[in-house]
Amino acid sequence: MNLDEIAIKFGTDKSSLGHNYMSFYETEFSSLKLEIRKILEIGVYKGASLETWSEAFPKSEVWGIDIDPKTKKFEKDRIIVRVGDQTDENFLQSVVDEVGQFDIIVDDGSHFSEDQIKSLEFLFPYVSLGGLYVIEDLQTSYEKNFVRGNVVSCMDYLKCLIGHLKRKSSIRKKHQKKCSNFERHMRSISFYPNIAFIRKSMEPKF
Repeated sequence: MNLDEIAIKFGTDKSSLGHNYMSFYETEFSSLKLEIRKILEIGVYKGASLETWSEAFPKSEVWGIDIDPKTKKFEKDRIIVRVGDQTDENFLQSVVDEVGQFDIIVDDGSHFSEDQIKSLEFLFPYVSLGGLYVIEDLQTSYEKNFVRGNVVSCMDYLKCLIGHLKRKSSIRKKHQKKCSNFERHMRSISFYPNIAFIRKSMEPKF
């Protein structure tokens, strides 16, 4: 079965019956140059996505984090759930201390721009070289209820990162030390309807 068929089987809204993200995942995953061993999904909900990743990557550990303690009931076999807030750095640190690096991280959590940005900035260093960080449901960047106060929207934040990628080659030599660790490790950002894939460089040595 392909990813969409597996997603339909378990009932995740990532399938073509919902947000239709799986065709984009198929495209991005096909170019991964590493064996998938560890996946993290932010936002467990009813566990359907964790089940999907577990079947799609039978050799991988699938980790989920969620603020709802009831999501612990979805643990089984290679599926592990930890309870905590996606913006709590102490909690996130405890997860990466336990696991190490992830080949794929998917943010399907609160959908608040501030939360999406905080999680990305903290967790991206823990993506394996050549791995992917995925942010879903970016349509909320255009919904006032999901952008608190004067916080920049997640889409605007990602657009700024595109600017860094575009000028990175010209600033490597002159301003090497001014490039943040986060920016140096990005290889590309791919956008599809309501979802973005941020790829980590295979050899981030600029």
